[in-house]
Amino acid sequence: MKSQVCICVLASVMSFGAWAVDDRADPWERDEDISGVVVDVEYSRRDDGFYQYDYVISNPEDSKGIVSTLFVDLECDQELDDQGLQEQRDDDPRNMGIGRPEEHGIAYTPAIIRADRGDYGISVLAEALWGVYIKPGETWGNMRIISPYGPGMRQFKVDPALNTDPRYWNYDDVAPEEMEELPGKEDFRVTGVIIGPECPGVTPPPDSARFY
Repeated sequence: MKSQVCICVLASVMSFGAWAVDDRADPWERDEDISGVVVDVEYSRRDDGFYQYDYVISNPEDSKGIVSTLFVDLECDQELDDQGLQEQRDDDPRNMGIGRPEEHGIAYTPAIIRADRGDYGISVLAEALWGVYIKPGETWGNMRIISPYGPGMRQFKVDPALNTDPRYWNYDDVAPEEMEELPGKEDFRVTGVIIGPECPGVTPPPDSARFY
């Protein structure tokens, strides 16, 4: 009987010990490195006279993060004629519409944003944006801009998905004033230049820019 009792007590202690271990990750050691991400674009003049820009994002297999958003800058220093482009806007529920950058004093090149999946629209900062979920080893395409304006070099940025769930990350020893110092999206953001709708007289044409 004593042996049986000892075994039961030992099992209880071992069970409690396994339950008590905190295996949550240290948020200071977060690594969402997506620096190997590649963004490509193909563009053409359509039969209706508008320009079409199709973007593709490839997240390499050795990437440590998931790609969550692609932004392409549309800001311009002047209001431009949309040349009838507004007539083609859709009512797709995934279309987040336009964040009204003009209400913040930001002019931008007229554009329609499209995608086969995920959310899309124009941000309050006058950026074409696509909400995606591209895992390592995956490629997404058909992220599209339609605009009356021809190709110029534009800034782009790609952000990783950032899980901050306290069930997976141990914030117990992080002081409130330190929270903003933890690694965030900006620390893993990928930026560069790519072809997109021009701002006439401002954005350099493709043949005068270096590609990265």
